[in-house]
Amino acid sequence: MSWFRIDDEWADSPKVDAVSDVAARLWAMCGTWVSKRKHRHLDGFVPRAALATITKRRWSDDVLEAAIVDLVETSKVDGLYEFGLWETREGGWRFHDWEKYKPKDSDDEPLSTTEAASVGGQASAAARREKYGSAQPKKPSKMQTIPERSPNVGKPFDVRSGRTSPERLEPPDPDPDPSQRDPAKAVADVQDLTGSTRSRVPREAEDPVNVRRKRVRTEWSELSIRDLAIRCREDPCTAAMAGPENRPEVLQVQRAWCEAVGLPIRSLGSLSAKNGALQAILAALEAHSLDEVLRACDQAKRDDWARGIQRNRDGTDGKKCRLEWMSLNVIRRLLDEADAARPSSGSAAVAKMLAQVERERSGAAP
Repeated sequence: MSWFRIDDEWADSPKVDAVSDVAARLWAMCGTWVSKRKHRHLDGFVPRAALATITKRRWSDDVLEAAIVDLVETSKVDGLYEFGLWETREGGWRFHDWEKYKPKDSDDEPLSTTEAASVGGQASAAARREKYGSAQPKKPSKMQTIPERSPNVGKPFDVRSGRTSPERLEPPDPDPDPSQRDPAKAVADVQDLTGSTRSRVPREAEDPVNVRRKRVRTEWSELSIRDLAIRCREDPCTAAMAGPENRPEVLQVQRAWCEAVGLPIRSLGSLSAKNGALQAILAALEAHSLDEVLRACDQAKRDDWARGIQRNRDGTDGKKCRLEWMSLNVIRRLLDEADAARPSSGSAAVAKMLAQVERERSGAAP
């Protein structure tokens, strides 16, 4: 049995606090998997092909991809850290600061009989694979005969002497020109975990998370702000890839509200269950038009409760209304106050103004 080392301050880390519960659970599950004796050669690397085995397919692909985005990008806490909980590598991801979490030799317990047999079997299979090319080489049947290869097959034949001549090897170019190098051969071949050779392709093309994020942002950029808010409520995992915090309407509402109540304007952050400010703005834009929300923000300038001037019922000092507190009831109340503050057509001032406009139209003297 092996151990995955997590210190007592892990849960208080800003990186962990920024990710979802699914991402934190995925991080712990992959940590225990990569800490096993048979996986220590990976040195903290989590292959993408092993995610289905590690998670036992308990989450859908969308939820799993969103959790991976949290571990790679969201855990950077809006650029506060250079790396997140995971670092993207070719074919998978690697734990950041793996030296802190990897098991030490002193943590290992003696192998049981079953574990010792498993380790011995794996070592035997590796030796056969190195010798025969496969852990279980196929043996020819008794009725099958293997023809012997002539030692002269494939060698050039000299017609004059009737003998095979040794192969002539072209001398290497002493001064190769990089500009004349074949681009197809310039791509270096790499080996994946299974030992097969494949051509190196750009990391961005290999990572399906980046490809899906670009596709979602392109498709969702054409949605109206109300339709975008509805999508964010119905499918928050996919919506996080669309970046609703960067929409001009969302930023306009944030600036208008913060300037009205006197709050500093900060980065909203990506969409998540803990981001109450962004969720409040999206809920307001789903229930009301942009003009109505901005009118409510303008009315907040004259509202004592929103600006924190009004004292609470228990006598304590009030607080400035944060974006998280901008609920639909607050928006509705501010809109009602704005409507009530409008002058009615029956007031004397409005009647006098309308009479003045009518006289100007008719050309009569005042």
